[in-house]
Amino acid sequence: MADLIDRLTLSEEVTGRPEISGHDFSSYFILYALGLATKPEIVARFDLQGDEATQGNQLATAIDGEGNAAAKHRFAHRSDAIFMLLDNTDSRYADLTDPENPVIDKVKIQADLGI
Repeated sequence: MADLIDRLTLSEEVTGRPEISGHDFSSYFILYALGLATKPEIVARFDLQGDEATQGNQLATAIDGEGNAAAKHRFAHRSDAIFMLLDNTDSRYADLTDPENPVIDKVKIQADLGI
């Protein structure tokens, strides 16, 4: 089964699950950081299941752990930049030498996201 990183990076043909737009996910994540969206709303909007939901919860837990609004804003801004790069399958996080078998550096992505 695909995880959240796969769905933000790879096409439905590769993952078997609908691709999530980095722009859309980032927008909802920022709204969550601002207290304007809820976890259940995000899970439903993107049909997060299994590992996808686990990673989404890890992101929410990380932002909830930020001490104040400014720290939450920085976290959301950093995450936004990462989601945009994933949306474009940027070489910082993906090796597309063989488009049939893309290699996603999930360890680096998770480290940069802090999850």
